[in-house]
Amino acid sequence: MSALKRIGLAGVLAGGAAAVIAWRGRQRNATRTLRRTGRSAEGMEYVMAGAGPRTVLIIPGGPGSELPTGPLGLVMTVDWKHYLAAGYRVCFVTRPRNMPVGHSIADMAADHARFIQKELGGRVDLVVGKSYGGLIAFYLAANHPEVARYVVAAGAAATVPAAGREQDRRWAQLRAEGRHTEAARVMLEVMMPGPRAAWLRPLIAPVMGLMTASLKIPPGDLLVEAEAECTFQASDVLEHATRAQVPMLMVFGDKDEYIPLESFEETAAVIPDCAVVKYAGAGHAGSIMSDNFPRDVLAWVSRRDSAMDESTLQQTAGT
Repeated sequence: MSALKRIGLAGVLAGGAAAVIAWRGRQRNATRTLRRTGRSAEGMEYVMAGAGPRTVLIIPGGPGSELPTGPLGLVMTVDWKHYLAAGYRVCFVTRPRNMPVGHSIADMAADHARFIQKELGGRVDLVVGKSYGGLIAFYLAANHPEVARYVVAAGAAATVPAAGREQDRRWAQLRAEGRHTEAARVMLEVMMPGPRAAWLRPLIAPVMGLMTASLKIPPGDLLVEAEAECTFQASDVLEHATRAQVPMLMVFGDKDEYIPLESFEETAAVIPDCAVVKYAGAGHAGSIMSDNFPRDVLAWVSRRDSAMDESTLQQTAGT
């Protein structure tokens, strides 16, 4: 699901002037954290921040991926401060530009594996896949376990409901055609459902449409990613996930608007080494945008590191 879906209604209503003011403040303080942008040989755009000894790779939602710039970028990077404070170098990467028709989510995972190998020294300490990025993270852990020490899938499960796939397909199609206000209406039907909000949706749609219009995503990539989600097969993901050799963490809300709670729980049950963080009463946006999310991820990594250190000590003592 897209970055805008992760913002939620509050972000749409408050976005405007407040986001611009906050963004300008962030721009003035940009020199405090070293950032650099680039583009890989395979067309994946990225931005890196910090210079810590560990690396976290963040895979954003979709359909469509864009670097965090402008006021919208403030929302997309809200969790970076936690990783930077914990000594991580943060790398945020898009999917390749101008992907061929039929490029699958498994193919996108292979793209990310090559990116890690060529741009990040061959292995990262942590991968955090958000929403659509979480689907990619499943395949990355299953098919390319050598490139990541730990993997997190947030707001993602092995089964994408038909209604969610269709909603993303319509959203992507309208955006690809440049009909951003209509695309916003599609999204608002989910974010603000029911007759009580019917009068408000047409008022917010143009503002939300302007936000998506500013994103520079090739129209073809929107369609490729939407199609990849529509052809996403749960049995395929489960087959791969059971072979994963990487410790995984799944993070989700029990009131997610797109994915039923049972899908999250069934997915976690078949992954051999999988921990779960479940936020009571939280929806899709609430779970991923929560300030607790990066804290819980880092706490899980810390526990895993401690357990590994203890196991190493015990093995040493036994020899």
